[in-house]
Amino acid sequence: MKAIFTLLLFVVIVSCNDLILGSKKGTEIDSFATTIDSTLGLDEQKFKDSLKNDIHSQPSMILIRSDTIGMNNAPIKVISFKVVEKEYSTYRNVFLRYKNVSKKTVTAIRFRWYGVNAFGEPADLGNSFLTGIGSGFTEDIIKPNASDSGEWNVLSRDAKKILIAYAYEVAFSDGSKWKSGKN
Repeated sequence: MKAIFTLLLFVVIVSCNDLILGSKKGTEIDSFATTIDSTLGLDEQKFKDSLKNDIHSQPSMILIRSDTIGMNNAPIKVISFKVVEKEYSTYRNVFLRYKNVSKKTVTAIRFRWYGVNAFGEPADLGNSFLTGIGSGFTEDIIKPNASDSGEWNVLSRDAKKILIAYAYEVAFSDGSKWKSGKN
């Protein structure tokens, strides 16, 4: 069931990419919903309406959904994440604790996270194009099975909670790389 759900999300993302950018009128969603209806027996119109509402209300979630495909194979697992408020500032930071679960030494990691404000709306996390999404990187060396943590200044005044955080690209000491959705 998890594999079917992941496949469905991927198909939705790929087929709705042009719709999000505004160059098509929804034909991708209509044909996808018809396929879903015939395959899974869902109510086609309800599915179309739900999908359109999700895409228009939170387009930044499309990036998160596509970027987290295959995360069960990620060499870095984010163990915990939270918004950190500093005593000396009104800005909030993002704190991550993560672990190298691979058998290789990691030399660099790129992270992405999604957060909301007190109203449950996408928070300002430093990304001027997609609210709710932020990112950071580290070049700390992490041996196999070792854990590390870091804090990133995202200059947010309204972030209340991080809902998801993950590594989307990892570089190893042998020169190889791992990237989400590519492995």
